[in-house]
Formats: sequence, structure tokens, C-alpha cells
Amino acid sequence: MGRRIGLHFIITGVQVLLCTLLLLIPDPAGRVIAMFAPGLFFAVLAGVLSGPVFAAFTGILPTLFCYFLLGRPPLLPDAAAEMLCLASSGILAGVFTGMYRAPGAGAVLGVLGGRIVLGAAMLVYDFVTRDSYTLLRYLEDAYLSCWPGIVLAVIGTPAVYLGLRRAGLVKRLQSDR
Repeated sequence: MGRRIGLHFIITGVQVLLCTLLLLIPDPAGRVIAMFAPGLFFAVLAGVLSGPVFAAFTGILPTLFCYFLLGRPPLLPDAAAEMLCLASSGILAGVFTGMYRAPGAGAVLGVLGGRIVLGAAMLVYDFVTRDSYTLLRYLEDAYLSCWPGIVLAVIGTPAVYLGLRRAGLVKRLQSDR
């Protein structure tokens, strides 16, 4: 248990640092997309390596930290939807990796599940605010504008997992599960 907690704090710390630095990049469109790529990657990686509980915290904590430190992204709807998306991506990656014993399948299914949760969160928010959330807007928000993060999570997570497994670190981490 101690190794997983240490790994969780290292992953979360690196993610907070990257997300904070990426938030300082000016975004002419007024969106916070650059922060999403490392967030998704680290949440899915935490799910694959440490399981769903640690992945949930890895998805939620950095976004909250960046909001309280820098005031970005706006809490509603962006930060709330992002926290739900990242946490559910990590949770599902951990669950599917445990079920199938394949980090690649866990990463892909976790990312797709998180994107569906993002769409549901935005749909609920827009229903409450009486805004119109169309299928085209969902596809743009969930897939088109965030494709670098999706590619990084789907390709990078299994690659990092295999590197850690070859180094003998995965066996020690998963013996604590």
C-alpha cells in the first residue's frame, strides 16, 4: 500500500506541475485545452498502475489545485466536467485493466468512458442553464479539441506500463493491490 501511495503522490505532483505550467500559456480561444492532455494521461496511468481509487484522486486533485491557485479553469462547467471526465477515465481504466489484464484495453476503454461522462456532465449542465448542447458541440468538446490528450493517453499509457514492467517496478506495485 505504501508504494502505491508514493506513486500516487509522484504522479499527482508531476501532473499538478504540468497543468499549472500549461495554464500559463495564453489561449486565444478562451478554452483550457492544453491542461487536459497531461491530466488525462496521468489519470489513466494511475488507473492502470494503482487502481480506480487512486485514479479518481489523480483526476480530481490537480484540477481543483489549479482552480484554487490560478482561478482557471472556471469551476462551472469546465472544471467540474473536467474533474468528472478525468476521474471516470482513470476509474474505468483501472477497472478494465483489472478485468482484462491488458493496460492497452484499459486505457482505450477508460478514455472512451470518460469522454461519455464528459458529454453527460455537459448535457446536464446545459439542461440546467437552458443552453443547447448539440451532438456537434459534444463531438467537438469531447474528441476533436482534445485529440492530443486522447492520443497521449491511449498510446503513452501502455508504453509507460511496458517500460515499468520491464524494469520490474509493476510487479512490486501490483503486489500491494
